Amino acid sequence: CTGLTSLDLSKNTALTYLDCYGCTGLTSLDVSKNIELTSLNCSGCTGLTSLDVSKNTALTSLNCSGCAGLMLLDIQNTSALEQEGLFDETMNALTTLQVAGTSAWAYEQVESWFSDYAPNNGKIYVDENTPQSVITAAEDVDWEVIYQA
Repeated sequence: CTGLTSLDLSKNTALTYLDCYGCTGLTSLDVSKNIELTSLNCSGCTGLTSLDVSKNTALTSLNCSGCAGLMLLDIQNTSALEQEGLFDETMNALTTLQVAGTSAWAYEQVESWFSDYAPNNGKIYVDENTPQSVITAAEDVDWEVIYQA
């Protein structure tokens, strides 16, 4: 599916599983209407520049590894996340991260990514429940921490 540039999934509201692994031409992926989605694999989608799964509150599995072009990742409200490769070393274009209300597992992944791979000078959106260790890890690589109400 390297020639695929977008997917319109808006009418598939009951969709629970989506695997678009290796769709390098995919530049946009709107899953905001797929509120039943529990598993999303977009690993290797190097053309994706942003991914917002904040409406996918049932999401338990998210793999973004190899999404080298990803600049914005919104995982707000994904408190059920618990498996897959959320981050990896290729994601050095990521400079905006929204994490308020995500799972303990995802917070651990975020903290690890900051410690190992994150580029300097990004923005992370947090809330009062975000672990201090995540905030400290972000500040250690000069990310601006923005608190949301």
